[in-house]
Amino acid sequence: CAASTDEVLITRNAAPAVADAGSDQQICTDASALGAVVPLVGTGSWSLVSGSGTIADTLLPNSAVSGLGFGDNVFAWTVRSGVCPPSVDQITIRRDTPPSASNAGANQQICADSSVLAATSPLIGTGTWSLISGAGTIANPASPGSSVNGLGVGNNVFQWEVRNGVCPAATSTVTILVDAPASVANAGANIQACSPNAVLNATVPLVGTGLWTLVAGTATITTPTAPNSAVSGLGFGTARLRWTVSNGTCRSTDE
Repeated sequence: CAASTDEVLITRNAAPAVADAGSDQQICTDASALGAVVPLVGTGSWSLVSGSGTIADTLLPNSAVSGLGFGDNVFAWTVRSGVCPPSVDQITIRRDTPPSASNAGANQQICADSSVLAATSPLIGTGTWSLISGAGTIANPASPGSSVNGLGVGNNVFQWEVRNGVCPAATSTVTILVDAPASVANAGANIQACSPNAVLNATVPLVGTGLWTLVAGTATITTPTAPNSAVSGLGFGTARLRWTVSNGTCRSTDE
């Protein structure tokens, strides 16, 4: 009888190259670019494992990706070669949430070398105080309501910076104006008078401005801002007048 023959082809595929999806990323936007290594053996393709994101070209190692969600978005780079088991590697693109807006609180004007800061605590991110200009030691830079001491006379500017991950920081500043202490008030010696008129004799302040006010009794002050103002209309008995020296929020008084 005539012989009958048949053939079979056995194709042995080369194992795919080890997949390399590139480095993990931490970003603050909803778009990025993937960065897998081109395989020497086999063909690679991208797929979304978890999170969210749209891959522009799944076969392109450095494909753009958009629509990334906040938090971790995991992508797999799979290299295949025929029927051989594929090689898979994954990367994580972490998208940080932008920090809350910074609010360093209202400016202050005081007559002391210490105060308390009053920033708004951020809902997203962490805040940190720093000295921008002037002087002052911040007791707890991470506390929105930290105390601050060693303030210098004049403007002392502090910054409240809110950060979250790699997102740009949100910043704002607060100014604490420390007034120089007013000169010690000296209203002068007490006066004995027989008429309804007299002349006051306060010391002229070196720092600040003075003002006469009537505390008790009867009298009319001719020029309240003058240290040697005349007074008239004095009633019988005692009239108490107060000399107050003011410089900003600083005060000194004498009667």
